[in-house]
Amino acid sequence: MEPIEYKWGPYKILDHAGKERWSGTLTNGKKVSRARLLMMNFLHCKNIPIVFDVHHINEETTDDRIDNLQLMSRVEHRKLHMPRDYSKYGVSSSGNPAEYQKARKNDPDKKEFLLAKRRKYYQDHLKNDPIYITKNRKRASDYQKNKKGGSNEISTL
Repeated sequence: MEPIEYKWGPYKILDHAGKERWSGTLTNGKKVSRARLLMMNFLHCKNIPIVFDVHHINEETTDDRIDNLQLMSRVEHRKLHMPRDYSKYGVSSSGNPAEYQKARKNDPDKKEFLLAKRRKYYQDHLKNDPIYITKNRKRASDYQKNKKGGSNEISTL
């Protein structure tokens, strides 16, 4: 099998993380990194499915030696670079997602942060909004009407 070569390139680009990479365009118009092209030539295949990533073992994205490249599933590659072990909550999100969400929801710092965010939104946007005030007065009035033994007076907000 003949080696696969670029139609245009190689040229340096910045990837989504801001790292420099060598890249180019194949004859079919597909843009691939030099690492992926080397791996395709090494494996003697015309295409590597997108469910696989080419990992740089030494984390240096411009070092495209074949002994520095490793083919990994995209899931494993992302787990390697973005581990989701949030020990802050005492449980891993990848190990037990339900327990992680439960612990995250009950985190007092997060609750206080969200409460402060709501207070700020009220102060900045809703405090002087006539539509919001009217709605809340109507809501309070309806509540008083439906409440057992309650009066029809509207409390000021």
